[in-house]
Amino acid sequence: MEATLIITNNDPKGYTLTDRGTYISILDKLQFITVLVENDKMLLNPYSAIPVNPHIFPNVNYQAALKLIAYLCSPTGQQMVNNYRKNNLQMFFACYGTSNSTELGFDTDEQVAEYLNFWNPIIQLYYP
Repeated sequence: MEATLIITNNDPKGYTLTDRGTYISILDKLQFITVLVENDKMLLNPYSAIPVNPHIFPNVNYQAALKLIAYLCSPTGQQMVNNYRKNNLQMFFACYGTSNSTELGFDTDEQVAEYLNFWNPIIQLYYP
């Protein structure tokens, strides 16, 4: 994405679609780019963490994976995600436990409830 943004920056007629994190991380190299659209639900780009199945890959540290995901989904982890900045701009927006993506068909309310039922006890186990 960085290379794409730099090419677009050098083309007066250029347009591109990029993620916020990459854009902010190289903002000092982008003199000519203007953001035309942001904060639109159609541009939602949720990140996910998925532990590897220990029955298929027995050498993975499944407990460590669960602990990392629990941390990222905990209130402290979600605050860390929201507070992460570069060039004094927020790079990511935490969304664990929200169904803000349901309008786009990423998750149904039932799937979000299922995730919460699975992950909340694990989060409480590691980060009460």
